Amino acid sequence: MSYNLAICLPPISPDDNVAWGELDSLIAAQGPVPAVFKQLHDELTARYPCISTLADDAVDDGLWADGPLWNNFGHRAAVLAMVYSKAHQGVPFIVERANRLGLTVFDWSGPTIHRPPSQPTALPPSPQPQSPQPPRRVKRSYRLHITRRANWKDAR
Repeated sequence: MSYNLAICLPPISPDDNVAWGELDSLIAAQGPVPAVFKQLHDELTARYPCISTLADDAVDDGLWADGPLWNNFGHRAAVLAMVYSKAHQGVPFIVERANRLGLTVFDWSGPTIHRPPSQPTALPPSPQPQSPQPPRRVKRSYRLHITRRANWKDAR
């Protein structure tokens, strides 16, 4: 079993539900692999080498679940599979590097979307309808009673 992340080029909808709904089309998009994905690939493999470059006796020590890793990069998205037991090592690094390059990371295990700082994290919440009744107020004498009691306990 592998731990998978999808790393996508902008634009990504700020609405999480819409973004998840568009993910399959981003993964399936055809075209040349953008230069930013080459940069990300090089940064990731500098830290976690592709298993296709490891010696046969070191493959089990690698982070990636398949290789060559470059084959997982497409026109709008890269789907990276990690060995599940080692994902805790790689996910924070992958998310940080991808976000720094302006890329959005979809983590199916959450599900969570890690957006770069320049993208909105989510749509603002819808305004709540006003309640027909005014909010209840706590009686002032009750608050004073609690305050006095707390002071009385502190005085002991």
